[in-house]
Amino acid sequence: MVDLMDVTPAPETPAPAPETSWVNGSGDFGEGVPDKIKELLDKKKWTNVSQIADGYMDLEKFKGAGEHLVIPESAEDVEGWDKVWSAIGKPDSADKYEFNNESGIELSDDLMNGFKEFAHSANYTQDQLAGAIKFQLDAIKAGDDLFLAQKEEHETENINAMKQKWQDEYEPTVTKIDSTLEKLGVKEYFKSLGIDKEPQVVNMALTVANSDAEDTLDVIGGKIPATETLQDKLQKILKSDAFKERFHKDHKKVHAEFMELNMQIANAGQGRAPQ
Repeated sequence: MVDLMDVTPAPETPAPAPETSWVNGSGDFGEGVPDKIKELLDKKKWTNVSQIADGYMDLEKFKGAGEHLVIPESAEDVEGWDKVWSAIGKPDSADKYEFNNESGIELSDDLMNGFKEFAHSANYTQDQLAGAIKFQLDAIKAGDDLFLAQKEEHETENINAMKQKWQDEYEPTVTKIDSTLEKLGVKEYFKSLGIDKEPQVVNMALTVANSDAEDTLDVIGGKIPATETLQDKLQKILKSDAFKERFHKDHKKVHAEFMELNMQIANAGQGRAPQ
């Protein structure tokens, strides 16, 4: 009789994990990738699952932690865009803008408030508002510097022309001109504008100074006449805001009237300036 062998059953080998049809055990992509995923893989040139993981980690680094800015899908999404502007620095209201003016150029409250309202409606951030104002102030300063340089150069040309014309009589003639302009009450103002050495002003002052009608120079004293004189009109102009303020909307018009009145006063004396 044949003895049966005592055979111990071998342990069972676990079945291999099922593979995804388009990803093998190494994570490489094979056949059968779904179309919507295949389009991304082809675009990114990814061939392994690890590359997807790397791409996602890079995306998180780019976006940062916490809440992220969401761009509205439509221009009509007012609330959505308000959140975007607020997130990048637009204040809640126009009066929340701040600007420290260190330029030395005076800015009126009305002008500043008006620009803040404009900036808020245009979705300016705080930095954008400050940058825009600074740019304008720098432009104004550059324009003023250029104006002063040109004014000084032009004044030097006028002085040299008068020196050449009057030679030894230059100093006494200039003294006579300054005295006349001072009596008319316009010397400092003309000087501030840089026109006190202009040929038209010089000839006007000499005409008045050489006039025989001394009372035509009495613009601040004497008895008040019954009717308004040329001198009265001149004084009104001198006191007006349009004459004093360089940027007044009527400044050029009033300044022209002022020059015309002075010529009328000068011509009233029937005098003539040296040619």
